Amino acid sequence: MRELTTRVRLAGVRRWPRVAVAICAGVLCGCGPTGSSGETGGAPAPPTTAAPAPVRMPTNSAGSAGADATAQAPKPATMMPAQPMTPTAMPPASGGGSGAGGSAGMPAAGGTGAGTPATGCDRPCLIAVLESYLTALTAKDPSKLMVTDDVRFTENGVELKLGEGLWQMASGVRDGTRLDFADPVQGQVGSQLVVETGSSAKGYSVRLKVVESRISEVKTCVPGNTEAPVNLMGFVPDPIFLQPIDPAKRPTRDELLKSAQAYEKMLETGSASMAGVKFHPEMVRLENGTETDNAASLSARERAGQGDLPSRYPIIDEEYGLVFAVYQFGTILVPSELFKIMDGEIRLLNIVINGQSTDGWD
Repeated sequence: MRELTTRVRLAGVRRWPRVAVAICAGVLCGCGPTGSSGETGGAPAPPTTAAPAPVRMPTNSAGSAGADATAQAPKPATMMPAQPMTPTAMPPASGGGSGAGGSAGMPAAGGTGAGTPATGCDRPCLIAVLESYLTALTAKDPSKLMVTDDVRFTENGVELKLGEGLWQMASGVRDGTRLDFADPVQGQVGSQLVVETGSSAKGYSVRLKVVESRISEVKTCVPGNTEAPVNLMGFVPDPIFLQPIDPAKRPTRDELLKSAQAYEKMLETGSASMAGVKFHPEMVRLENGTETDNAASLSARERAGQGDLPSRYPIIDEEYGLVFAVYQFGTILVPSELFKIMDGEIRLLNIVINGQSTDGWD
């Protein structure tokens, strides 16, 4: 009996160093917003300095670059001052697992991301910033955001203060409607989704520019029924949008851009053959959730020949084969268009449009 007791005690002693090491490792391996993203093989985040003290938010500052500008030097972090707000309960977590609606089938912070981050924020970091924006929006509380001191915000082409516009009505994100896209190279992230506004709901498109994990640009579109009827059911993304591209077949950034630019050329000339644009046989084009044409029957606008179209391509999502484009059709409308490109062909095209004469980022 004494020998057995001794062995039990020794066995217990042998386990203590391993437990201590595990506890120590848990204490030392801290994770910051961009340090641990759920990727395998990631190294612990390096120590960071304390955030600067909150400073006063400038009003309608217009100093930032356009939507497709190259990365700028990091701006000082600014915590938005608290705004008067109507008390409101935070929306419950969605089926996607986030308090901001969850991405419809797309990993909220997963994937290794394609491209090399140029602004210190990789794909998981960008998606996390988008999550924080949607959470603040649905809480009607812009003080929750980390922004640069010259942040700009537009809604339907009109420059506003964060907290104005749809911020005053938003109460949640409809489950299963988020279609996220991210570009670590250009430091930009966006989504098309449905925002709940109490007893009703709105279609919504948002693009964020991120510098060192802080928001410097916010461009949003809340479509009405002026240019295309809004069909909120059509905002539920086609599952094909949510499929990552096989790395072995993944096109380069230039190849993705070339496919989208061929569509732009078709809009300018009115000729698909002259532009060299390639449509998948089952291509479908939606405007505000309503199908407007397909590969066999292009819309009158696409066949009209628009002449020179000023354009921008602020987001190229290599991992999912997505390109987010903004076209200026004269002074009539500025649609935000999201292409799904597979094997060099345009597979799907989602457009969110309000009919504003400018998007505020010329």
